[in-house]
Amino acid sequence: MQYGATLEPVIEKSIDRNIQSYSNRNATINLQAYYAAEQARILAIHTLRFLTDIVESPNELPLIIKIAQEEAWKNMTNLNRLFAIFEARPKSFHTKPLCAFDDCVHFEDHTPSAESA
Repeated sequence: MQYGATLEPVIEKSIDRNIQSYSNRNATINLQAYYAAEQARILAIHTLRFLTDIVESPNELPLIIKIAQEEAWKNMTNLNRLFAIFEARPKSFHTKPLCAFDDCVHFEDHTPSAESA
């Protein structure tokens, strides 16, 4: 194979470019998701500030934010556990969306019916 030595760097360069392109797209999507989440968080805080001022209890806003942060962190840690459960199941069980809320039914045992088999 006389062209093997010259072909290998070309293939490696092409693979590297494709991986870099994928990484750049992934980073862009992640940044857009973070931006949208941050925007929603700020809008929610402004809305809560407005509502707590209306009911004359502005001191409750920091507590509401603290509880929301704790719940979000709890949901994030539960989500990692749920992803592990989700990935361990056969693909036929992946019919419902992921959910990290208490009393979530998205990961209850589903038995395929005789009609779907």
